[in-house]
Amino acid sequence: MLPRIHDGNKLRALSIGYVIFCIFYVGAQFNLFQDPVRPPKIALDDELPFVPWSVWLYNSQFLFMGASLWFTRDSRRLDRVCYSILLSTVLAFIIFSVYPTEMARQEVLGDGPTAWLWRSLYSIDKPSNCFPSLHCCLALLGAFAISSRGWSFRVGAGLWAGAIAFSTLVTKQHVTLDVVAGLSLGAVSYVLVGFIRVYVTETGRETSVDNG
Repeated sequence: MLPRIHDGNKLRALSIGYVIFCIFYVGAQFNLFQDPVRPPKIALDDELPFVPWSVWLYNSQFLFMGASLWFTRDSRRLDRVCYSILLSTVLAFIIFSVYPTEMARQEVLGDGPTAWLWRSLYSIDKPSNCFPSLHCCLALLGAFAISSRGWSFRVGAGLWAGAIAFSTLVTKQHVTLDVVAGLSLGAVSYVLVGFIRVYVTETGRETSVDNG
């Protein structure tokens, strides 16, 4: 059974998890089974404009995830979300490798803070790994984590996660199907990890009773 993640080992667990995430996310670009293709669009994707300032919302996901996991006080929820993130990453790695997709880059004009943020994003984030959107997947899981603190956190986290998901469309980093797939991946991973944790716990207790 994988070790439980709680307040006592949270920092170490998050640090290790981030390294694993980076390895899988970056490694997928070097493990392609075919050449990348454009993700399929729907009418909404062409109707939504490119909104340059939305890159601030897009990048706020890193702050949102860090805060959501760090300030979660429910150790069971923290454990479940952290392992859901790892499971999502592994499943996404498989999809990225088998069905690689990439988006066209937008033209970045000007020299202000927003333009600088765009250039910084493009320098570290490749145009590939679009389907499913891990940005949306992680935003959803972050909302699941912090929502355990109460109604106000639940509403705030939901609005922030929703804004992040929408920003992936108007930054033209993803298309609608990427978003739907990313949210689905997060939800499925959360359910699977919850089932596995309950099953393993109950099985372990039954085994202990039988051995006793």
